[in-house]
Amino acid sequence: MAEALARAGHHVKYVGACGDDPAAQLFEVTLRRAGVDVSLERVDEATGVVVAVVDVTGQRAMMTDRGANSKLRLEHVLDILEGPFDHLHVSGYTLLDPLTADVGRGALARANELGCSTSVDVCSVAPLIATTPAVFMEVARGASMLFANEEEAVALSGGVDVDDAIDRLSREFIEVIVTRGEHGARARRDGVDYDVTTLSDEVVDTTAPGTPPRVPIWQFACAKVQWTKRSKLRCRCVTRRQGTRFARPIAPIGFPSAARARVDTSGNYGNCDEVREHREDLRRDRYE
Repeated sequence: MAEALARAGHHVKYVGACGDDPAAQLFEVTLRRAGVDVSLERVDEATGVVVAVVDVTGQRAMMTDRGANSKLRLEHVLDILEGPFDHLHVSGYTLLDPLTADVGRGALARANELGCSTSVDVCSVAPLIATTPAVFMEVARGASMLFANEEEAVALSGGVDVDDAIDRLSREFIEVIVTRGEHGARARRDGVDYDVTTLSDEVVDTTAPGTPPRVPIWQFACAKVQWTKRSKLRCRCVTRRQGTRFARPIAPIGFPSAARARVDTSGNYGNCDEVREHREDLRRDRYE
């Protein structure tokens, strides 16, 4: 989303943590070329990485290693929030990580004090269940807007289906947007429902619409933008990338540097050790 907003002419600042390594350099250079201001806290840890694996049906799964993300300090974020901004977005990975949950909570609280709108996204159902929906809701309290996919929305709300999930979540957030993979996206704001189908005839990769607005995903993005467009337009922005084959994976540090691989449908996507090994392979391929 940071890159997309910048390309649309908005002023966007990404705030996060990274290591002193080639992955961080590549990430920062790529975002700056897209017109995004970048404020990275350098820490003594490898830059985080995510591998997005996409099967033959276009469905995706993620392998993540948060790395430097877990060392982001609230002081660094609050310093940035002293500058002018209209909207703050916080990645769910920040809220779901016990080491950074207070960073997300503090940033949301400060944005609310300043009268700015805010948004959060769930990011992944596995850490949501491990952390518990109750903990996520407590940390995300006060956010104006929630992004989730269908599975995440149902797990977070305890609803029986996406309709029930939207009903429940709308009691906690002003605006709720739920992405539905190849079926597009749904949203509710001020009691008005929106339902937008995908703009693509064939879905080859649901990574983008499955993680709204999360490929690219923000850890924090302070956007100099007026958030007055209708929810339907937001849904359309989410679904527009759905048919993109191998769209460039730009992922802020909040959801670490991205790579993509085609795999079989066995579901054997590996573990964090494999992610780290794959990250080293990616670095060698890119910089040797």
